[in-house]
Amino acid sequence: MTTPNKETHPREWAIFSSIDVDDDGKVDKTELMTACREMGLGDKTHSLADTLDANHDGLVDFTEFVAGFSTVASMTAASILVFSAASGA
Repeated sequence: MTTPNKETHPREWAIFSSIDVDDDGKVDKTELMTACREMGLGDKTHSLADTLDANHDGLVDFTEFVAGFSTVASMTAASILVFSAASGA
């Protein structure tokens, strides 16, 4: 299996690099918290960090981010569907 990189996963790279403000190749909880707050997801930071941080070292590298990205996208889509159904939209 090929290690994910910005050429193989440009969409994920764009998101990851915008969250990784210190450009060290890893996203820490502070960076993730800032990104979540900017997206209006402040209370989801810890569950998101747990989902993305596969090796539980407190940091999310790009490989972990890509692996967890589809899970997070699915969770987001499910939340939207549940909200739409509940609101009658």
